[in-house]
Amino acid sequence: MQELMLLKDAAAIKALAHPLRLHLLEQLIAAPASVQQLAEQMNEVHAKLFYHVKELEKNGLVEVVGEKIVNGIVERFYRATARTFYLGQAVGKLVPGEQTVADAVQFDLLRQHRQQELQIDNRSVARNLVRNSLQLQPGAKVVLEGASYQFELLDAMLLECRLVGAEAFIRLMNSWQLRQMLEEMSIEQLAQAPPLTTLLSGQSDYWVSFDTIADASIFADCDPAKVDALVEGDLQAYRLGPKRFAAVEIGYPTPEHATSLGVD
Repeated sequence: MQELMLLKDAAAIKALAHPLRLHLLEQLIAAPASVQQLAEQMNEVHAKLFYHVKELEKNGLVEVVGEKIVNGIVERFYRATARTFYLGQAVGKLVPGEQTVADAVQFDLLRQHRQQELQIDNRSVARNLVRNSLQLQPGAKVVLEGASYQFELLDAMLLECRLVGAEAFIRLMNSWQLRQMLEEMSIEQLAQAPPLTTLLSGQSDYWVSFDTIADASIFADCDPAKVDALVEGDLQAYRLGPKRFAAVEIGYPTPEHATSLGVD
């Protein structure tokens, strides 16, 4: 079983659109099982689950890891092919309607697996950040910036801000987006102050960024002049803002980067 699998194939993503298949995949991430065992665990009809398991297998999401003879019938045991499934950037090329399915699949898989593995209570984390670390006061205007896979924490932060009388706005951004901007935008475009960033920086009291600490190799082959232009564009946006705001960076390394640093 791989630790992580990046799904870019439209058929594989669509295979996960069925809620029952998501449930099956969760069971087979936790432990190998036969269709009969799954039927007993989930109180479902064997034939129904057999069809859905075969669809998952056809799309490379589960695999046969063993078999045994039971009453003269071969019983196969299946296991998920990875512990965590991420949807690749090819999602953006799917036909209309599939983007929503893909987003929902990604959100459910990542949220449930991450909470099971890390035992993270996002409400508690958000409450501690809002009330103790940031000590937000009524009327505070907050920008929350992070990646889509962190949405459940951003969502909890949004609620906790409202509960203390503040209000927050979520802005999605991640290292992959920055990489694509550096590849596809000109130096002149990158050097321009982003209009919404300019507006938000001028109206906000706090700018809270949640992001993984990306491995520097992601940007290793990028044009240094473009990197400088991107930084200058953002700085220009902050300078144009009519008032100062508190910038807070809350980060943690990706599993790959943590391993390279020898950090658990």
